Amino acid sequence: MCSHTCAHVKTYSPPPPRTVIGGAMTVGGLAPPDGGWGWAVVLAGFVQAALVFGVLRSFGVFFVAFVVHFGEPAGAVSWVPAIAVAVQQFASPVGSILSAWLGPRPIVMAGGILASLGLILASFATSLIQLYLTIGLLTGLGWALVFTPTMATVARYFRRRRTFATSLALSGAGLSAFAFSPLFQLLAEAYGWRGALLLVGGLSLHLVACGALLRPLALPAEPSPAPVGLALLRHIPFVAFTAAVTLVNTGYFVPYVHLVARARELGLGEYQAATVLSAMAVADLAGRLASGAVADTRSCGLLRLLAAWTALAGVALTLVPLGTSYPVLGVLAAAYGFFAGALTPVVFSLLPQLVGVGQIYGALGLLQMLESGGGLLGAPLAAPPPHVGWAWSQPGPHSCLDTLMGGAEVLAPPDGGWGWAVVLAGFLQAALVFGVLRSFGIFFMAFVGHFGEPVGAVSWVPASAIAVLQLGGPVGSALSARLGARPVVMAGGVLAGLGLILASFATSLIQLHLSIGLLTGLGWALVFTPSVAMVAQYFRRRRALAMGLALSGAGLSAFAFSPLFQLLAEAYGWRGALLLVGGLSFHLVACGALLRPLALPISPSTVPSGLLRSSAFLRYAAAFMLVDAGYYVPYVHLVPHARARGCADYCAASVASTASVADLCGRVVAGWLADRWAAGLLRQLALWTALTGTTLALLPLPGSCPGLAAAAAAYGFIAGAVAPLQYAGLAQVVGTGQVLGAVGWMQMAESAGSLVGAPLAGWLRDTTGDYMASFVAAGAFLLAGSCLLLTLPDFFSCHKDSEAEDRTGGQAERVLPHCLPHRGSLEIAIQVS
Repeated sequence: MCSHTCAHVKTYSPPPPRTVIGGAMTVGGLAPPDGGWGWAVVLAGFVQAALVFGVLRSFGVFFVAFVVHFGEPAGAVSWVPAIAVAVQQFASPVGSILSAWLGPRPIVMAGGILASLGLILASFATSLIQLYLTIGLLTGLGWALVFTPTMATVARYFRRRRTFATSLALSGAGLSAFAFSPLFQLLAEAYGWRGALLLVGGLSLHLVACGALLRPLALPAEPSPAPVGLALLRHIPFVAFTAAVTLVNTGYFVPYVHLVARARELGLGEYQAATVLSAMAVADLAGRLASGAVADTRSCGLLRLLAAWTALAGVALTLVPLGTSYPVLGVLAAAYGFFAGALTPVVFSLLPQLVGVGQIYGALGLLQMLESGGGLLGAPLAAPPPHVGWAWSQPGPHSCLDTLMGGAEVLAPPDGGWGWAVVLAGFLQAALVFGVLRSFGIFFMAFVGHFGEPVGAVSWVPASAIAVLQLGGPVGSALSARLGARPVVMAGGVLAGLGLILASFATSLIQLHLSIGLLTGLGWALVFTPSVAMVAQYFRRRRALAMGLALSGAGLSAFAFSPLFQLLAEAYGWRGALLLVGGLSFHLVACGALLRPLALPISPSTVPSGLLRSSAFLRYAAAFMLVDAGYYVPYVHLVPHARARGCADYCAASVASTASVADLCGRVVAGWLADRWAAGLLRQLALWTALTGTTLALLPLPGSCPGLAAAAAAYGFIAGAVAPLQYAGLAQVVGTGQVLGAVGWMQMAESAGSLVGAPLAGWLRDTTGDYMASFVAAGAFLLAGSCLLLTLPDFFSCHKDSEAEDRTGGQAERVLPHCLPHRGSLEIAIQVS
């Protein structure tokens, strides 16, 4: 057994029970907990390593494209990742200072936004200098704010198992690089390097969710951390350690930038070159996990182990050029990946032993800053001379506007294909918009108690969010028609997440109106209208089923979100829960990235004059203005009503979850039936709407929690059936070519009903003392809307729904009338003729 050769670390006593004070976990004594919430921090470290170094290690896929597109030598292009690595390391003290001052959570979340923004802006680059500024400077700065605080927090949560925990956190880089190399190659072929960078930028916003997991850990007996740690420059072991790591860093990243180019130079295909990088990434993952396990056995000192791994990695790297065939190059790359992966967790585990846990923020930032010199020089130094040509070519570049808006064939709705990816995007956006909105009742009573306001006043918070969502529908339509749905939905996702995060800092009800009501509502408007319109444009024959699947995300997520939000509110308070929900909402950006534009023969119109002269559209919009006045009332007031009936907190949340599960079933069943039922689409819609109003009026009658859950499930199923038919019916009323503008203007009309519904129900509850009158009035609004649907021109028609759409602007296609009896084919043919 060899002893440790590192600085002495104080022996810690077993930790007493932990408490949470102001969002920070406080542990009596000095000991990091070596588990508990630390594993959630490790998960955050795993994901951030994937989205920082996994992206950086897959840069070789874009390297060739940059060389060909900009016509620059490899040395010049090599500065793009080199600057990113250097800025990530050089700016690490900034992350250390801000984390010591504000805590790691907001710093990592801000870094995630910067990293994503840099990649998105890089997709618009027209010169290499713009890539230096976007990927190199902006994304590198975001990575600096993400990486240092995350790894320092992992180190603070663990002592005995620190190396293993660090290796698990950093293994995300290996696993993601294995997946990202072929994935980025596929994206680059499908969308060009610009579209691929745009999608990677959306993916990087998941770093915000990682930051939300970093609960600060207060070790009260430790000395105050020195955020910059300049005194460490007088600490000889730290200076020697930093100099060694700087030398290692000079060569460490070279294969991740140049290995794909080297493989292509040897004559390997694009995917073969990408799989060489993936093999190195898999070996890197195995090396990190193996190194962590070996280090925790304490069979050898960490310093000796680090020296051994570093020497082996250097030998393996010098042998990589000897691989002149695909198998040999893959084996040598895997060997380097294993040893390079093994040394990384040991570096970050050794540092706390050298300087102490209390100095980890400053030491890690200073180490990263000093080693940036090696990271900056390595890749450009390894590039071939400028006169050396490249032995490959690549298809012509895609313009960024083609990626965002164009590049789409003019064709009829495909009824499948990429449309199912658009349905998936619709499913996720419905989950993150209406799933959050329907679980708002969990926060409702917390707002009432915290701000001391009446129920009616608090009801305006979700009501204003719904109203802005719908009132902003035409804005989303107009911007989508001008710029395409993809960038509009991605921008809406950022606004929605930002509004919820700001709401967690609210000190008055008016601030909730501005953050949740205005900002998040506007973000939802930019997300929902273009997403639903895209589903309608991709489908015609199976439109109702596609709508049912897309909108079923609201039911499934509300089922999960209600107890989840209750759990988060109890663990972190309503402020912490809103902060986490805000981070979750940034996934809307990834949904927007899936919306590939589809050009139809009839251009979408967002000009109101044509639609507002259509009596059918005006009656349809008015009907749903009435429907919305009652539709959302249970999603705001059902949980408070259940509590008033004597249900416990989790029982009340489970009532809302029951309604959400039934809602999911209703949406899918209604979409499936609509494509098969002999009754016309508009007749089915009117029937479901009338049943929803009746069920809603009867909802307050049960007096027990099981009875209330059963009534809520009945309402959820029938109300869920209305949603997909509403948007499928709109395409029938106005035609596929007009659906983008029509959805926006219908949403704006609905906003009046949504704005009135929940506050009116709250006012009736404050006036009468219970929710009976509130639910009866809400049901009456839905019944009135169903009656107005009866006046639509095609309601009593014997024409198939698609024929009605043909007359209003859809594609012409003669189909059988659905009102014919089911008789023999000859008799049907005679009747049609």
